[in-house]
Amino acid sequence: MEFTVAKPTHDSVNKYYELLINSPPVFTCEGGDISGISFTGDMAYKLDTFINNFLYKASSYFSKPLDKELFLGRLAHRYSTGEHEVEGKRIKGVSWIPVRILFYPTRYEIHWLLSGFEPVLLPSPGTQIQETDIENISMNEPPTRMLSPESAQKRTRRKIRQARIRCGYAKLHLEHMIEKYYRRYGHFDGLNDADSELSSEEES
Repeated sequence: MEFTVAKPTHDSVNKYYELLINSPPVFTCEGGDISGISFTGDMAYKLDTFINNFLYKASSYFSKPLDKELFLGRLAHRYSTGEHEVEGKRIKGVSWIPVRILFYPTRYEIHWLLSGFEPVLLPSPGTQIQETDIENISMNEPPTRMLSPESAQKRTRRKIRQARIRCGYAKLHLEHMIEKYYRRYGHFDGLNDADSELSSEEES
């Protein structure tokens, strides 16, 4: 983890030392829980790695190296969504960053800030594709109203979705044309080239 720890500053009113984390690592979690991180599995390992690095880098500011066991015993987590508007939104995943650590006389706090989230994209009203004759489907750019509105997601994802829709149209059109051909001319498996040629009279 490539981050740095700023020199601690003392808050004489609230009685704590504050150490800011520069270029903090990102902890990305699946699910819509914005109350905090569940430190299990990979998240537990990542937190342990972060704490090891932090204690090593911060120890130079103290008279003696920071003790990990004591640090973990006094550790608490505080979470803030910052300026992100998440109220009432369905969320697919969230990302947190540790922005600062406060050293109180009897406890230590990691303050986490919501750095971003991925919303669940719901189809807009009227976007369902109605049944229609496959031959009438245009191979041009699909109508904008059939696509989910572009949010904070990258433009690349939108282009991929459009390409997949066009590919689906092309595949359906091809299958329809093959089926129409077989209904008209039948299957010619086992015939040689001469037998399978159709005269202009048979096509009329």
